[in-house]
Amino acid sequence: MSNGKYVITQTNIDDAARLKDIFERRKKEAKSKGIKFTQETFGAKYDWSQGAVGQYLNGVIPLNLSAALKFAEGLNVSLDEISPSLAGNYG
Repeated sequence: MSNGKYVITQTNIDDAARLKDIFERRKKEAKSKGIKFTQETFGAKYDWSQGAVGQYLNGVIPLNLSAALKFAEGLNVSLDEISPSLAGNYG
């Protein structure tokens, strides 16, 4: 599948779904503690726009190793939890 700019594979779609699930869980955890956790606040930590974060979460932009490592760090999870395929190529 292609969105005009990127070729999106099933692996990319699966990675984005895992990433979005983890992100949403962290967002709920933060909210229950009274902490603001949004795409905008997350993106600011890595000099990304809210739009870029949203595009990764929705699979519009396929994850690359650099972005996946930043998400893993920021969400406090292993790379493998987000993208087993990238983790396999990394380690």
